[in-house]
Amino acid sequence: MRRRLLALVLAVLLAMAASPSFAQAPGLVSYWPADGNFLDVVGGNNGTPVGGVSFAPGEAGSAFAFDGMSGRVFVPDSPSLAISGSIAMSAWVLFNGIPDGSFASQILFRGDDNNGLDPYYLAVNYQNYVAFHICNGPLIAEITGPIPLGTWTFVAASLDNNTGIMQLYVNGEVVAFQRSGIRPFADLDPDANPGVGIGNVQSGNYSAYFNGSIDEVRLYNTAGPTVFPAQLSLASSSVKGGTPINASVILDDAPFQSVTVSLKSDSAAVTVPKTIQIGYGQAQSAPFIIRTRRVVASRVAHLNATLNGVTVTSTLVLTP
Repeated sequence: MRRRLLALVLAVLLAMAASPSFAQAPGLVSYWPADGNFLDVVGGNNGTPVGGVSFAPGEAGSAFAFDGMSGRVFVPDSPSLAISGSIAMSAWVLFNGIPDGSFASQILFRGDDNNGLDPYYLAVNYQNYVAFHICNGPLIAEITGPIPLGTWTFVAASLDNNTGIMQLYVNGEVVAFQRSGIRPFADLDPDANPGVGIGNVQSGNYSAYFNGSIDEVRLYNTAGPTVFPAQLSLASSSVKGGTPINASVILDDAPFQSVTVSLKSDSAAVTVPKTIQIGYGQAQSAPFIIRTRRVVASRVAHLNATLNGVTVTSTLVLTP
Protein backbone atom coordinates (compact mmCIF):
# COMPACT_ATOMS: atom_id res chain seq x y z
CA MET A 1 0.00 0.00 0.00
CA ARG A 2 2.78 2.40 0.93
CA ARG A 3 4.61 1.60 -2.32
CA ARG A 4 1.46 2.32 -4.33
CA LEU A 5 0.98 5.60 -2.48
CA LEU A 6 4.61 6.64 -3.10
CA ALA A 7 4.27 5.75 -6.78
CA LEU A 8 1.11 7.84 -7.03
CA VAL A 9 2.78 10.82 -5.33
CA LEU A 10 5.79 10.58 -7.64
CA ALA A 11 3.53 10.40 -10.71
CA VAL A 12 1.66 13.51 -9.64
CA LEU A 13 4.89 15.41 -8.97
CA LEU A 14 6.31 14.42 -12.35
CA ALA A 15 3.16 15.58 -14.12
CA MET A 16 3.29 18.91 -12.30
CA ALA A 17 6.97 19.39 -13.22
CA ALA A 18 6.23 18.65 -16.88
CA SER A 19 3.29 21.07 -17.13
CA PRO A 20 4.58 24.63 -16.71
CA SER A 21 2.24 27.62 -16.85
CA PHE A 22 3.27 30.62 -18.93
CA ALA A 23 1.91 34.11 -18.26
CA GLN A 24 1.79 36.94 -20.78
CA ALA A 25 4.23 39.70 -19.91
CA PRO A 26 2.58 42.82 -18.45
CA GLY A 27 2.31 45.63 -21.00
CA LEU A 28 3.25 43.53 -24.01
CA VAL A 29 0.90 44.69 -26.78
CA SER A 30 2.31 42.87 -29.80
CA TYR A 31 5.01 40.30 -30.43
CA TRP A 32 6.08 39.24 -33.92
CA PRO A 33 8.59 36.34 -33.46
CA ALA A 34 9.07 35.93 -37.24
CA ASP A 35 9.13 32.16 -36.86
CA GLY A 36 8.08 31.28 -40.40
CA ASN A 37 5.00 33.50 -40.41
CA PHE A 38 3.89 37.11 -39.91
CA LEU A 39 1.65 36.56 -36.89
CA ASP A 40 1.45 38.72 -33.78
CA VAL A 41 1.25 35.91 -31.22
CA VAL A 42 0.16 38.22 -28.36
CA GLY A 43 -2.15 40.93 -29.67
CA GLY A 44 -3.46 39.53 -32.92
CA ASN A 45 -2.05 42.44 -34.96
CA ASN A 46 -0.96 40.11 -37.73
CA GLY A 47 1.17 41.29 -40.62
CA THR A 48 1.05 40.83 -44.38
CA PRO A 49 4.26 40.52 -46.42
CA VAL A 50 4.74 42.96 -49.28
CA GLY A 51 7.52 42.87 -51.90
CA GLY A 52 10.95 41.45 -51.20
CA VAL A 53 10.56 39.96 -47.73
CA SER A 54 11.26 36.33 -46.84
CA PHE A 55 12.71 34.35 -43.95
CA ALA A 56 16.31 33.70 -42.99
CA PRO A 57 18.10 32.31 -39.93
CA GLY A 58 17.51 34.70 -37.04
CA GLU A 59 18.70 35.35 -33.52
CA ALA A 60 15.99 32.96 -32.32
CA GLY A 61 14.60 30.61 -34.97
CA SER A 62 13.96 32.46 -38.21
CA ALA A 63 13.81 36.19 -38.95
CA PHE A 64 12.20 38.54 -41.45
CA ALA A 65 14.72 39.05 -44.27
CA PHE A 66 14.31 42.29 -46.24
CA ASP A 67 15.86 43.02 -49.62
CA GLY A 68 16.24 46.78 -48.96
CA MET A 69 14.30 47.64 -52.12
CA SER A 70 10.66 46.62 -51.77
CA GLY A 71 10.31 44.32 -48.78
CA ARG A 72 8.12 45.23 -45.83
CA VAL A 73 5.51 43.82 -43.47
CA PHE A 74 2.24 45.73 -43.24
CA VAL A 75 0.11 45.61 -40.07
CA PRO A 76 -3.34 47.24 -40.16
CA ASP A 77 -3.87 49.91 -37.53
CA SER A 78 -5.84 48.97 -34.43
CA PRO A 79 -6.77 50.59 -31.09
CA SER A 80 -4.12 48.57 -29.24
CA LEU A 81 -1.40 50.13 -31.42
CA ALA A 82 -2.59 53.70 -30.72
CA ILE A 83 -0.26 54.15 -27.75
CA SER A 84 -0.20 57.69 -26.37
CA GLY A 85 1.58 57.34 -23.03
CA SER A 86 4.37 55.07 -21.90
CA ILE A 87 5.76 53.06 -24.79
CA ALA A 88 8.63 50.68 -25.47
CA MET A 89 9.79 48.49 -28.33
CA SER A 90 12.60 46.06 -29.05
CA ALA A 91 14.00 43.83 -31.79
CA TRP A 92 17.05 41.92 -32.87
CA VAL A 93 18.42 43.35 -36.11
CA LEU A 94 21.12 42.45 -38.59
CA PHE A 95 21.67 45.68 -40.48
CA ASN A 96 23.67 45.83 -43.71
CA GLY A 97 23.54 49.58 -44.33
CA ILE A 98 21.16 52.19 -45.70
CA PRO A 99 19.84 51.20 -49.15
CA ASP A 100 20.47 53.61 -52.02
CA GLY A 101 17.82 56.30 -52.19
CA SER A 102 16.59 55.80 -48.64
CA PHE A 103 16.67 58.41 -45.89
CA ALA A 104 16.17 55.85 -43.11
CA SER A 105 15.63 52.15 -42.54
CA GLN A 106 12.56 51.43 -40.47
CA ILE A 107 12.58 48.65 -37.90
CA LEU A 108 9.14 49.28 -36.38
CA PHE A 109 6.97 52.21 -37.47
CA ARG A 110 3.46 53.52 -36.86
CA GLY A 111 2.03 56.28 -39.01
CA ASP A 112 0.16 57.14 -42.20
CA ASP A 113 0.94 58.81 -45.52
CA ASN A 114 0.77 62.35 -44.08
CA ASN A 115 4.34 63.58 -44.22
CA GLY A 116 6.03 63.86 -40.84
CA LEU A 117 3.04 62.84 -38.70
CA ASP A 118 4.36 59.55 -37.33
CA PRO A 119 3.55 58.87 -33.65
CA TYR A 120 6.46 56.53 -33.01
CA TYR A 121 9.17 54.56 -34.72
CA LEU A 122 12.47 52.78 -34.24
CA ALA A 123 14.76 53.09 -37.27
CA VAL A 124 18.35 53.36 -38.47
CA ASN A 125 19.20 56.73 -40.02
CA TYR A 126 21.57 57.64 -42.83
CA GLN A 127 24.48 57.96 -40.35
CA ASN A 128 24.00 54.31 -39.31
CA TYR A 129 22.60 55.46 -35.97
CA VAL A 130 19.55 53.77 -34.50
CA ALA A 131 16.86 56.38 -33.77
CA PHE A 132 13.91 56.35 -31.36
CA HIS A 133 11.35 58.88 -32.56
CA ILE A 134 8.22 60.24 -30.86
CA CYS A 135 5.85 62.71 -32.53
CA ASN A 136 2.84 64.71 -31.37
CA GLY A 137 1.77 66.86 -34.28
CA PRO A 138 4.53 69.42 -34.92
CA LEU A 139 6.38 68.41 -31.73
CA ILE A 140 9.11 65.79 -32.06
CA ALA A 141 11.48 64.08 -29.64
CA GLU A 142 14.26 61.84 -30.91
CA ILE A 143 17.34 60.17 -29.48
CA THR A 144 20.00 58.28 -31.43
CA GLY A 145 23.00 56.02 -30.91
CA PRO A 146 25.48 54.08 -33.06
CA ILE A 147 24.73 50.58 -34.26
CA PRO A 148 27.20 48.05 -35.70
CA LEU A 149 26.78 46.74 -39.22
CA GLY A 150 26.60 43.14 -40.36
CA THR A 151 26.08 41.49 -36.96
CA TRP A 152 23.06 40.60 -34.87
CA THR A 153 22.34 43.47 -32.48
CA PHE A 154 19.66 43.93 -29.84
CA VAL A 155 18.00 47.34 -29.96
CA ALA A 156 15.33 48.66 -27.61
CA ALA A 157 13.75 51.99 -26.72
CA SER A 158 11.43 53.27 -24.02
CA LEU A 159 9.47 56.35 -22.95
CA ASP A 160 8.13 56.66 -19.40
CA ASN A 161 4.92 58.68 -19.35
CA ASN A 162 5.34 59.61 -15.67
CA THR A 163 8.91 60.88 -15.80
CA GLY A 164 9.29 61.80 -19.48
CA ILE A 165 12.51 59.79 -19.63
CA MET A 166 13.38 58.43 -23.08
CA GLN A 167 16.07 55.74 -23.26
CA LEU A 168 17.72 53.94 -26.14
CA TYR A 169 19.50 50.61 -25.68
CA VAL A 170 22.00 48.81 -27.90
CA ASN A 171 23.11 45.36 -26.76
CA GLY A 172 21.91 45.99 -23.24
CA GLU A 173 23.64 49.34 -22.77
CA VAL A 174 21.91 52.72 -22.57
CA VAL A 175 23.40 54.70 -25.45
CA ALA A 176 21.07 57.74 -25.35
CA PHE A 177 18.89 59.40 -22.72
CA GLN A 178 16.77 62.52 -22.39
CA ARG A 179 13.66 63.91 -20.71
CA SER A 180 10.79 65.01 -22.89
CA GLY A 181 7.31 66.40 -22.46
CA ILE A 182 6.24 64.96 -25.82
CA ARG A 183 4.02 61.89 -26.05
CA PRO A 184 2.95 60.02 -29.19
CA PHE A 185 -0.44 61.05 -30.54
CA ALA A 186 -3.00 58.29 -30.93
CA ASP A 187 -5.30 58.89 -33.89
CA LEU A 188 -4.06 58.47 -37.44
CA ASP A 189 -5.80 59.71 -40.59
CA PRO A 190 -8.19 56.92 -41.67
CA ASP A 191 -7.98 58.17 -45.28
CA ALA A 192 -4.16 58.11 -45.45
CA ASN A 193 -3.27 54.41 -45.25
CA PRO A 194 -2.76 54.21 -41.46
CA GLY A 195 -0.93 51.28 -39.94
CA VAL A 196 2.29 49.79 -38.68
CA GLY A 197 5.27 48.80 -40.79
CA ILE A 198 8.13 46.41 -40.07
CA GLY A 199 11.07 46.88 -42.43
CA ASN A 200 9.63 50.09 -43.90
CA VAL A 201 6.89 52.59 -43.16
CA GLN A 202 3.33 51.27 -43.27
CA SER A 203 2.93 51.83 -47.03
CA GLY A 204 5.11 51.70 -50.10
CA ASN A 205 4.76 55.42 -50.77
CA TYR A 206 7.99 56.24 -48.93
CA SER A 207 11.41 54.66 -49.35
CA ALA A 208 12.50 53.73 -45.83
CA TYR A 209 13.39 50.12 -46.56
CA PHE A 210 15.46 47.99 -44.19
CA ASN A 211 18.43 46.20 -45.71
CA GLY A 212 18.97 43.08 -43.62
CA SER A 213 17.04 40.95 -41.13
CA ILE A 214 14.73 41.74 -38.20
CA ASP A 215 13.73 39.25 -35.51
CA GLU A 216 11.75 39.09 -32.26
CA VAL A 217 9.86 42.37 -32.63
CA ARG A 218 8.02 43.51 -29.50
CA LEU A 219 5.83 46.53 -28.69
CA TYR A 220 4.70 47.63 -25.20
CA ASN A 221 2.34 50.16 -23.68
CA THR A 222 4.64 50.40 -20.66
CA ALA A 223 8.12 51.86 -20.27
CA GLY A 224 9.70 48.49 -20.96
CA PRO A 225 9.25 44.97 -19.60
CA THR A 226 9.57 44.02 -15.95
CA VAL A 227 10.46 40.39 -16.48
CA PHE A 228 9.56 37.50 -14.19
CA PRO A 229 10.47 33.82 -14.19
CA ALA A 230 7.87 31.68 -15.93
CA GLN A 231 9.47 28.27 -15.56
CA LEU A 232 12.46 26.49 -14.07
CA SER A 233 12.97 23.86 -16.74
CA LEU A 234 14.73 20.57 -15.91
CA ALA A 235 16.09 18.13 -18.49
CA SER A 236 14.54 15.39 -16.36
CA SER A 237 12.16 15.53 -13.43
CA SER A 238 13.46 12.26 -11.97
CA VAL A 239 17.08 11.09 -11.81
CA LYS A 240 19.16 8.58 -9.98
CA GLY A 241 20.97 10.24 -7.09
CA GLY A 242 24.51 11.22 -8.03
CA THR A 243 23.51 12.09 -11.62
CA PRO A 244 23.97 15.71 -12.77
CA ILE A 245 21.22 17.20 -14.93
CA ASN A 246 20.89 20.28 -17.12
CA ALA A 247 18.41 23.01 -16.31
CA SER A 248 17.45 26.49 -17.51
CA VAL A 249 15.23 29.36 -16.41
CA ILE A 250 12.58 30.63 -18.83
CA LEU A 251 11.33 34.19 -18.43
CA ASP A 252 7.94 35.61 -19.35
CA ASP A 253 9.66 38.14 -21.63
CA ALA A 254 13.03 39.32 -22.92
CA PRO A 255 14.71 42.01 -20.76
CA PHE A 256 16.28 45.14 -22.21
CA GLN A 257 19.31 44.58 -19.95
CA SER A 258 20.82 41.48 -18.36
CA VAL A 259 19.12 40.18 -15.21
CA THR A 260 20.25 38.01 -12.30
CA VAL A 261 18.03 35.12 -11.19
CA SER A 262 18.44 33.64 -7.69
CA LEU A 263 18.27 29.85 -7.32
CA LYS A 264 17.63 27.72 -4.24
CA SER A 265 17.17 24.05 -3.34
CA ASP A 266 15.42 22.78 -0.20
CA SER A 267 17.38 19.51 -0.23
CA ALA A 268 20.96 18.89 0.87
CA ALA A 269 21.09 16.21 -1.81
CA VAL A 270 20.61 18.74 -4.62
CA THR A 271 22.99 21.63 -5.28
CA VAL A 272 22.18 24.55 -7.61
CA PRO A 273 24.16 27.71 -8.45
CA LYS A 274 23.28 30.65 -6.19
CA THR A 275 22.57 32.87 -9.19
CA ILE A 276 22.52 32.78 -12.97
CA GLN A 277 22.62 35.57 -15.55
CA ILE A 278 20.16 35.91 -18.41
CA GLY A 279 21.32 38.24 -21.15
CA TYR A 280 19.56 41.18 -22.77
CA GLY A 281 17.02 40.24 -25.40
CA GLN A 282 16.90 36.64 -24.16
CA ALA A 283 13.87 34.93 -22.62
CA GLN A 284 15.79 31.85 -21.51
CA SER A 285 19.04 31.25 -19.69
CA ALA A 286 21.90 29.19 -20.99
CA PRO A 287 21.79 25.65 -19.56
CA PHE A 288 23.32 25.22 -16.12
CA ILE A 289 24.12 22.05 -14.17
CA ILE A 290 22.30 20.77 -11.10
CA ARG A 291 24.41 18.43 -8.96
CA THR A 292 22.81 15.58 -7.02
CA ARG A 293 24.01 13.15 -4.35
CA ARG A 294 23.30 9.47 -4.01
CA VAL A 295 20.33 8.57 -1.85
CA VAL A 296 19.27 5.33 -0.14
CA ALA A 297 15.56 6.09 -0.58
CA SER A 298 13.54 8.17 -3.01
CA ARG A 299 13.62 11.83 -2.12
CA VAL A 300 11.77 14.88 -3.45
CA ALA A 301 13.57 18.21 -3.83
CA HIS A 302 11.94 21.57 -4.54
CA LEU A 303 14.00 24.01 -6.62
CA ASN A 304 13.18 27.72 -6.71
CA ALA A 305 14.05 30.48 -9.20
CA THR A 306 13.35 34.07 -8.09
CA LEU A 307 13.45 37.36 -9.99
CA ASN A 308 11.77 40.70 -9.22
CA GLY A 309 9.94 39.23 -6.25
CA VAL A 310 8.38 36.34 -8.20
CA THR A 311 9.35 32.72 -7.54
CA VAL A 312 8.68 29.61 -9.62
CA THR A 313 9.27 26.09 -8.37
CA SER A 314 10.17 22.81 -10.03
CA THR A 315 10.24 19.40 -8.40
CA LEU A 316 13.08 16.93 -8.78
CA VAL A 317 12.71 13.32 -7.66
CA LEU A 318 15.90 11.47 -6.66
CA THR A 319 15.88 7.71 -6.78
CA PRO A 320 18.39 5.22 -5.26
